[in-house]
Amino acid sequence: MARHVYNTLDEFGLKDKLFCITTDSASNNYKMVKELAALLLEKDNIDWNSETCHIPCLAHTINIVVQKFLTNLALGEDNEADNDVDNYSDDDDEDEIDRVSESPTADELASISSLRSVINKIRAIAKSIRGSTQKWERFQKACDSYKMKSMTIPLDITVRWNSTFRMLHQAVYLRRPIHRYVDDLRAAHL
Repeated sequence: MARHVYNTLDEFGLKDKLFCITTDSASNNYKMVKELAALLLEKDNIDWNSETCHIPCLAHTINIVVQKFLTNLALGEDNEADNDVDNYSDDDDEDEIDRVSESPTADELASISSLRSVINKIRAIAKSIRGSTQKWERFQKACDSYKMKSMTIPLDITVRWNSTFRMLHQAVYLRRPIHRYVDDLRAAHL
């Protein structure tokens, strides 16, 4: 990678104008800037300090910090955090939706109130709504019953920290249609 960056700097006449490089926190980027500094010194006698002139991307760093924070908040008693939306199947969604609509016991209240539980349940409902045309139509009817615009709940992804916020924010806005949708699904299963 350092050779490619060096060649690009050379092609555009930027070697002596290079001030800083901003990258994500991948270890190969740290190695690349060190090798680039060595190439610049060896070939062009340019003393470019890779330690002070390599700046980690602030947005990427914030995302890493927020993901770690969410993971630590979301740790259940089993010390397992489920931030990856691909770990769920449609059967898991239906089971989770059934659990959302059941009256919780006192022991379950603590579990339901945990961040992890809330995020997983909202994620399951969002995936369920997207699961079929019939489910989307059922959710639209639930929204219509409250005279609310029908809209999906955006799924969260780990590379964008604010996607979890967006998912939760939309779920709060749609809470009444979500409850009706879950109740309707549960009634249909009985």
